[in-house]
Amino acid sequence: MYLWKSFFSKKVIIRLSFYNLMDYEEDTYTTIFRALKHPIRRKILHMLDEAPLTYTDILNKLCVETGFLNYHLESLNNLIKKEGNRYQLSDIGRASMHLTTRLENKVEQEPRSFIFLNKKYSVTQLFVPVTLILLIFSGSSYLYIRAIRAEQYSNLEYEIILCRASMNIILEKYNNSLSNNFIDIGDIRSVVKETEKISVRLETIMFLDKKNANEWMHISIALNKVNNIASTLEDNIRSSNLLQINMNNIQHIKIAYMRDDLNELKNYAFPDLNEIDNYELNRMTLLKQIIEVVTKLEKSAENVRSAFNLPIPFII
Repeated sequence: MYLWKSFFSKKVIIRLSFYNLMDYEEDTYTTIFRALKHPIRRKILHMLDEAPLTYTDILNKLCVETGFLNYHLESLNNLIKKEGNRYQLSDIGRASMHLTTRLENKVEQEPRSFIFLNKKYSVTQLFVPVTLILLIFSGSSYLYIRAIRAEQYSNLEYEIILCRASMNIILEKYNNSLSNNFIDIGDIRSVVKETEKISVRLETIMFLDKKNANEWMHISIALNKVNNIASTLEDNIRSSNLLQINMNNIQHIKIAYMRDDLNELKNYAFPDLNEIDNYELNRMTLLKQIIEVVTKLEKSAENVRSAFNLPIPFII
């Protein structure tokens, strides 16, 4: 009987270790591919691959606002680290740069040509005929541009619908925590995953809606803070070998405030499109409320961090 219990316990430990390894690999690949997706972050990695740089060095080389730089430095997560006052690549960052460099070199070395009717043509040979074709069909270009804009707007609506669905899941998990008066590791893990999904979709939204990219970026920064808090809470629960942690009155109140601000942000940033007669016309009015709501959410998120005595994330 003792040998059977020992074997069973070892089997459980091995299985748990396997799942933890899978979670770690998934988180690592998610971090790498999210970082490499944006050209600004790739540029930062290339700069740090040449030499360690201070925050001011990076700011001057990129010529961007501090809030914009802070957002991308935070998005780089484990790919960079800070020694003294200088940023440099982490081991994961170096591996990512090695992969990126190999891919870029391969693309540059590939001949830009095509085969038509068993004859090989270079891309440059296409320039003149394509230009003539564009001039011939210039009369239809206006309709084509309108079709592209309509498709972009349709894609924007689709991304907003997906973000709203993720926000509903986040609110549901926090409602569970408030009803039970404890934070369950499964619920908080769902919050982490859904905020990560929204972060990726917001990058697509910023591309589709360049006029309001600043507002969308502020939303992303605020939700990254919510993600960091949820991720830290999950790590604390795991490190304590628990499935949940109880909340005191202060923590309960602060979570409730943050939940309410998240709900308000959802209604302004990711409204139910079925309830709006013309979202295209009302979008500008809704986005004007974003900064105020985001400011409230960031404050309530910091209050939650303080109530649970969580560390401040690594960022300037």
